[in-house]
Amino acid sequence: MTMPVIISKYQTMVIKNQFKKSYSVISNAFNLAIQEMGEGVDCTNKDNSTTTSSISECNTLWQNYFLKNLQVAKYCESKAFENGCVPDYKEEDFVNGAGCGGFTATQIKEHQMAAVLSDGTIVFPYGWNGRSFAALGFDVNGFKGPNKGGHDVFSLGIANKGNIPVLGAWRDGYLSFCMPFAEDPLFWYLKDVLY
Repeated sequence: MTMPVIISKYQTMVIKNQFKKSYSVISNAFNLAIQEMGEGVDCTNKDNSTTTSSISECNTLWQNYFLKNLQVAKYCESKAFENGCVPDYKEEDFVNGAGCGGFTATQIKEHQMAAVLSDGTIVFPYGWNGRSFAALGFDVNGFKGPNKGGHDVFSLGIANKGNIPVLGAWRDGYLSFCMPFAEDPLFWYLKDVLY
């Protein structure tokens, strides 16, 4: 085994462990926020085309409940890059088709709310013009590289399961919906990472 292969395997293991930790922290904070808000929170995506997207309470969920359950070291209401909450994400590292405007590098850097957690993880809602939708993105190693969608930056959707919002993989299981996939798709499926 060559040194570059060993280094690559080590880096993959580090990102995978950071992902597990970030996912655990984020999902625990989300579940607590849902408990605090009560049943019927109006912030969910379509779930296999059986329900419609519902987002009227997404900003309230994000700002008043979810964030207070995280250990936020720094918060940016907008202009996340200019205010030091996100790195200089590059457009080519995030674009993954039409209809994904809330996860473009420009949208994240210039218009999104973002929070840097005490462990360096960066969390930001999927949003457009200051409004949050039923999804969030997170950068498992913060300002450390590569800062690319599908490599160390992932997204989670909020689905409606029995009138309760549930944070997790998108309908198809992908963790990088609206973001490019890594060439070595280690994180395509939630079960591959967490189980």
